[in-house]
Amino acid sequence: IWFSQLKSSKFPLQTLSQWIIKHKGLCPRVVIFCGRIEDCSPVYQDLIEMVKQSNLQSTIEMFHSITTTEKKEDILADLLKYDGKIRIVVATSALSMGINIA
Repeated sequence: IWFSQLKSSKFPLQTLSQWIIKHKGLCPRVVIFCGRIEDCSPVYQDLIEMVKQSNLQSTIEMFHSITTTEKKEDILADLLKYDGKIRIVVATSALSMGINIA
């Protein structure tokens, strides 16, 4: 999923959040690519707020060039696990550089 205009992105975010709640976090992984770092935070915050009552915040992460090295390593390690807890990653192209997650 690619978000380039955040003001019109609420519908897909609501659909994603409902999907993750319905499946209790046990759903296929989704990467939401944002064009700029500044765009990641609002998308991430909206998703976190939408799943807060279901206590599924830990299934959503944010990844960009300013993310700490430790956090990046944790996210990548989780994504490489078959049974990892992260289901949605809001990211810039930094996530796609040099990794292969199948």
